[in-house]
Amino acid sequence: MGTTTLSFEKCFPTEQYTTLKGIHVSKDISLQRPIFRYMSAEHLLTLLKSNKLYLRTRHTSEDLNERGLNLEHFIGPLCPVIRNKKEQNEYVKKATKQWNDIHSCCISCWTYDTSIEGNYSSENYLMWKNYTEKDGIRITSTCSDLIYSINNKHNQEIILSDVTYLNTMSHKLLPQEMIFTKRDFYRDEREIRLCVLNSSNYILLDINPQQLIKQITLSPFMPSILRQILKNYLEDTYQWLQGGIFNSKICTNQNR
Repeated sequence: MGTTTLSFEKCFPTEQYTTLKGIHVSKDISLQRPIFRYMSAEHLLTLLKSNKLYLRTRHTSEDLNERGLNLEHFIGPLCPVIRNKKEQNEYVKKATKQWNDIHSCCISCWTYDTSIEGNYSSENYLMWKNYTEKDGIRITSTCSDLIYSINNKHNQEIILSDVTYLNTMSHKLLPQEMIFTKRDFYRDEREIRLCVLNSSNYILLDINPQQLIKQITLSPFMPSILRQILKNYLEDTYQWLQGGIFNSKICTNQNR
């Protein structure tokens, strides 16, 4: 596992969180509200077979704010006036290490169900297009089921929080803001983020898929024959999924 300068007790506003099953959960989260995870069918099959949830490092994201490539524009305003050159260099070294750790922690991104907020469909066409291929699927869960599906046997520091969307990003080296804040370009994602404070290239969390997965929706871009093959395989192999797999309601040439 990758070493990190981050710790929940030292780097996060602990009064804004509660701890459930060893996971630090934001008090603003609605535990029973449905959430979705859009992914490829391959990732779903791997999850089901391995009983593990994959979390990727932030520095592989296409979003440069996630990757933290603008350090040179950030470290200057942070650096206090230190007359001693050695102390200043040491400060920059420590701040750079923390910056890198913030942008190397591992995350799993989910999205809230918006249908409960009004007369909306729970599906999001743009999420299908942006985060899945033709073989995509969507897992339905809840924040509570996500939390209680995780077996944190290695006692890793895990945080679950909403993402806040802002017009401009903070110029303060605050892990809470830098991990759980995004530019408002992404506001429609309505993201809730699971984060492990670990600077490894990826993390595999032990989970109970039957606790995690309430429903599976098959992509509107998935060819009809592939949908049927995948559905049959899932229901035959994992009988607890029977009756819980649905086709997308979005109409495309592939699912007519």
